[in-house]
Amino acid sequence: MEFDLHTWTAMAYLAATAAAAVGMAGRIPRGVEAGVVLVGVGALLHAFAIWGLHAEDPVPQLTDLPFAVSLMAWLSVVTYLAMLLLFRGRGMVVAVAPLAFSGAIFASFGFDVDVRQGVDDHPFWSHLHVLLASAGLSVLSLAGVAGLLYLVRDRQLKSKRKSSGRSGLPSLETLDRVLAVTLAFGFLLLTAGLATGVLWVNALTGGFWPSGWHANATFVAWLTYAAIVGVRFWRPRSARSAASGATAAFGILLAAVIGVQVLP
Repeated sequence: MEFDLHTWTAMAYLAATAAAAVGMAGRIPRGVEAGVVLVGVGALLHAFAIWGLHAEDPVPQLTDLPFAVSLMAWLSVVTYLAMLLLFRGRGMVVAVAPLAFSGAIFASFGFDVDVRQGVDDHPFWSHLHVLLASAGLSVLSLAGVAGLLYLVRDRQLKSKRKSSGRSGLPSLETLDRVLAVTLAFGFLLLTAGLATGVLWVNALTGGFWPSGWHANATFVAWLTYAAIVGVRFWRPRSARSAASGATAAFGILLAAVIGVQVLP
């Protein structure tokens, strides 16, 4: 049933994407609002889908990539909805919804009983690592979204389009605030995830750093985010540079996550 719920979740996110896109293109505020509501519905279905995985036999491990990606997508949506209480960022749904759809549909088709991992010998470190890393990636995904939309909004304003003032996108000030908050908290979570990953590797092998694409790309992403955070908070007027960096860095981090299964 939970795989069906992941499919229904993906459909809700897809409907949110369509509603937000139509609302944004047609300058129809109700379309954007409908997208936010549908994302909320998707998040509720997503929570039940993730919970339902515990009824499977065998139970998927948290370290299984589809499970982790599903969790990341859900946390991204929940974080976005929570941030709406602080910022007027409803227009961000036009990018959050398709991101959540991608995660849910990947989980819907990604689970395979034959390739599930066995029981972990060190569940404390592995689960703590995945939870912290997933939370970090979910928050940093919003930083990437905010950065991308900041660049789009900035381009609109600089092109002096008559319609740019009525754009459904949040203001540059709002996007910069979202970017600052998500960069700060996301970087802290990513750092904690990286540290617990090192401890997990040490518990498994006695070493402190595994070889392979996932670990190396994650470290490169961490270094990139460290530079972006430094630029954003030590040079407050460099918002556009931080937006560009956050967008690019999320691509590196996403490649690191995918690389855990695709590459050695």
